[in-house]
Amino acid sequence: HLKSKAYPISSEDISIEQWDGYVHYVYNMGEENIVVVSKPHFGWIKLLMTFPFVFFFLFSFALILFFPFFFSEGFKRWGFGFRFKFQLAIVGILLFALLVVAAGVIWYNVHDHKKRSKEELQSVLNSVSVALERQIMPEDIDNRRFITDLLVEFSEVFWVDINLYNLNGGLIASSRPEIFDKGLLSMQMNTAAFLEMNYHHRFKFFHEEQIGSLNYFSAYVPIMDADGQLMAYMNLPYFTRQDQLRKEIIGFVISFLNLYVFMVLISVFIAVVISNRITNPLLTIREKIRSVQFGKANEKIDYFREDEIGDLVKEYNKKVDELAESAELLARSERESAWREMARQIAHEIKNPLTPMKLNLQYLQRAKSEKRPEYEDFFYRVTQTLIDQIDLLSSIASSFSDFANLSNANLEKVNLVEILTETHNLFQQTKGVQISFHSALDEVFVFSDREQLSRVLINLVKNGIQAVPEEKEGKVDIDLKTDEDNAIVSVADNGTGIAKEVRDKLFVPNFTTKTSGMGLGLAMVKGIVESFNGEIWYSTSQGRGTTFFVKIPLVKGEEA
Repeated sequence: HLKSKAYPISSEDISIEQWDGYVHYVYNMGEENIVVVSKPHFGWIKLLMTFPFVFFFLFSFALILFFPFFFSEGFKRWGFGFRFKFQLAIVGILLFALLVVAAGVIWYNVHDHKKRSKEELQSVLNSVSVALERQIMPEDIDNRRFITDLLVEFSEVFWVDINLYNLNGGLIASSRPEIFDKGLLSMQMNTAAFLEMNYHHRFKFFHEEQIGSLNYFSAYVPIMDADGQLMAYMNLPYFTRQDQLRKEIIGFVISFLNLYVFMVLISVFIAVVISNRITNPLLTIREKIRSVQFGKANEKIDYFREDEIGDLVKEYNKKVDELAESAELLARSERESAWREMARQIAHEIKNPLTPMKLNLQYLQRAKSEKRPEYEDFFYRVTQTLIDQIDLLSSIASSFSDFANLSNANLEKVNLVEILTETHNLFQQTKGVQISFHSALDEVFVFSDREQLSRVLINLVKNGIQAVPEEKEGKVDIDLKTDEDNAIVSVADNGTGIAKEVRDKLFVPNFTTKTSGMGLGLAMVKGIVESFNGEIWYSTSQGRGTTFFVKIPLVKGEEA
């Protein structure tokens, strides 16, 4: 039969065939003897059905593994964004709903199956009891052989096991006596059933009983004779339906688990899509708020939906307009304040020399009108004072002009050693102060404006000289060093140092600790150095002196 056209067999000794949904391993022994071992064929769809079990197992294992972490301090410090929380909420609600549905459906199926089992059992019970009452007479109750054969016959007809007990609850006969012979069931009727049937006179009693780990339904009914007298109690244990119930529940759980896992994956995908659509405007708002800068043109957000996010966008755009207006007002106020401060400073600096000039001229006029003999000597002293004050006014004008023209630098490659040498030579003859310059290099090239760089160094050396008290011998050390990328100039003095309360204002325009001057020196120095892409900073010790450091990028490679 196997070698017919319906089942073609290879002539090889061992072969693998496939038909009727099975894989067959065929061993051809010859002489018309063939051994075939078969197993169900699992296609790609059935293999795909195993994925939910693997996924569910790995997911449960990961959840158990990380469960203690959810209550740790590290998890509490681990911040989660609104998008993640939204996705987690959607997935969690869906998982909870699916679990509730699964529990409800499984409970309903179990309950419904038990109900149908009872109905079927009741139907069989009625049929068997009627048949027995017709076949058994009161005098046949003690004929064990006859009763056993009758029960076996009815068992084969109705496909059910039948036990018959006497009025004292003892076993009369059974269609499957081996169960009682092996001690799996007691020879006595179930206590609860006997109580209900004998004392409460129940006409029908259903009870769930157990053999080892096997649970099954069991039904009891009284057997009457033709005169309505009680002869015995019949019991039908329903083993077959319990196996079927278990198979149906397992099949349902497997099917639902497959659907459940795919629903979880779909829900995660839907949660990601929905949360992205909802939170994208919030991310846009966050990025716009992060990029907001005072005093600059900030972009508005285009969002035209009338919802909560739309209200938030409207408030953001409104605040952008208010911020721009506030920035304009503040800039205007700062410009006006700067002009007022500058005018006040200029007026103050100009007024200082004008007062002595006026007094000297008035003194000269009075000496002329009174024709004093020392007039010539007065004339010389007054004119010299006027010249000195005019030079001071010129110096004031030059300082303001230099501060205003910091951005007009003419950058070129200059030798920093030459400029430092010139600065050292310029102040070398200063009385009461020892000026020194140290450098192991002959050439150090930087890109800068030669005149402005010279002004920076002169200003720093001059400040160092002025920082030394008159009663102390001054000392200013100029030093030049280089690292891989920069030239570093230090100007150190042994003056009084810088007080803590004024250190934050040292590079602010119009601030000065001197009794004279406009406070533009260090502010101008800082602006010049930064225009060369350099840095300036200082270290100070009260009573021991101050060191200013200037770092300027070196000219290297192709730039040289």
